[in-house]
Amino acid sequence: MRSRVRQWCIRGGVLVVSIMLLVDVLCVLAVTEEWTPPCRWDPPGYYVLIHYKWGDNLQYPGSAWRNAFEAAIADWQSHTKAAFYYTSSGSVTFNTYWADDGAGGHCHMYCNGSVMTGALAEGNLYPVMTQNQRQAYGAHETGHTLGLGHLSQGDGIAIMGYNPDGNVYYTVRQPDIDYINQVYP
Repeated sequence: MRSRVRQWCIRGGVLVVSIMLLVDVLCVLAVTEEWTPPCRWDPPGYYVLIHYKWGDNLQYPGSAWRNAFEAAIADWQSHTKAAFYYTSSGSVTFNTYWADDGAGGHCHMYCNGSVMTGALAEGNLYPVMTQNQRQAYGAHETGHTLGLGHLSQGDGIAIMGYNPDGNVYYTVRQPDIDYINQVYP
């Protein structure tokens, strides 16, 4: 009797693990874009290589927005296969702007057909923000420089969702990681 119970527990454990793995696979496949960008990088290999530079307003280290973008770059690099390299002639520019437009930042993507050739990610100096809020918007706009769109609300808490809440989360989340791995397998 004891050996039957042990065998049942082992089989049951295998079944539970199998179900958990299936759920993980389905969750990865269920990541859905609410807004699809017009173009994406054409990665030459395993990594998505991004050559970036600092715009006129972020030339000197230590500003709040430069710190936010630096943290965002490090966060995306540590969790995904994105590789950012600073160069004075980078195709991606990080900068700031000043506008009462209701946005924490924005990103302009430059395309050659469906291939991304560059981007301008900017943080908004107008609204009063905490550093965590700046980092949340910085991570969100940096995600756009990777060719990512917006995730639907049904995908859970994600930095690439609409209007990331820097009071709650300000770093790349699991749905973001699943998303970039789906876009760049």
